[in-house]
Amino acid sequence: PLREMSPAVAAADVHLFGPVDTYRGVDPGVQVRYYLAEDSDVRLEFLDGSGTVIESFEGDATVEQARPRGGRRRFGGGEAPRPSGKAGAHTFMWDLRYPGFVDFEGVVLPGTYTVRLTAGDEVRERQFGVRLDPRNEPVTLAQLQAQLDLALEVRNQVTEANEAVIQIRDIEEQVDDRTAQTRNTEVHAQAGVVRGKLEEVEEEIYQVRNESRQDPLNFPIKINNKLAALMNGVSRGDFPPTEQSRQVFERLDGLLQEEMLRLQLIIEQDLARLNELLRREGIDPVEVRRRTVS
Repeated sequence: PLREMSPAVAAADVHLFGPVDTYRGVDPGVQVRYYLAEDSDVRLEFLDGSGTVIESFEGDATVEQARPRGGRRRFGGGEAPRPSGKAGAHTFMWDLRYPGFVDFEGVVLPGTYTVRLTAGDEVRERQFGVRLDPRNEPVTLAQLQAQLDLALEVRNQVTEANEAVIQIRDIEEQVDDRTAQTRNTEVHAQAGVVRGKLEEVEEEIYQVRNESRQDPLNFPIKINNKLAALMNGVSRGDFPPTEQSRQVFERLDGLLQEEMLRLQLIIEQDLARLNELLRREGIDPVEVRRRTVS
């Protein structure tokens, strides 16, 4: 910023400083520095070489400084980092990662990227480079693309698994709410069928008994944790994925799809029967809502 400072920059309402190029897998991310003459709502967007937005972050003058990730991508959520819109100079760190279930290092490919700052009606863009660690130069861009492609495939399935668990729990809560509104024995019996089958699917996707640090040693991890572990292995370092990694992914994805099919059948058959009984009682049916991992 000092090298870029000039009378014009000092007099500007909004200025986005040019980021310094960063090294994939070596640097923690790219530092974006900007200046606002007045308080403003702000948005920072990070775009790849084709102009596609990878990730965006929004903030305002109530944010004193950018918040860290804080596990935003982990199952159960967490807050996304927010850029500050308060008048003055600010620094925001982008970790060079695609949004996903968990953080995984160095997933953005080497190349030229753009950061776009929107402050009120003002828009500024600057480019920066992501470089390959020179110690890893024998690896090709095609190999890194293969690594990225598989890592994102696995990430998507981790997300699908976790969203299924969230959806199951939402349905179970609604079932409990509806059954509390009636003493009809047929309704309660069918609710028990739905709950029992949903619990079986949930227990295959997610280890429900993991509540303490000791529990993973006592109870085996399930599909979502196995996929997450695979993703971390695939995305670590600057190497193409192994054939064994692909085979493991195909097997785990197959197991997940079996559970997703079971879940769909429960919704289409058992839950539909319960909803029919609820309607006869004048009770609102259970809704099947698409739930997302934050």
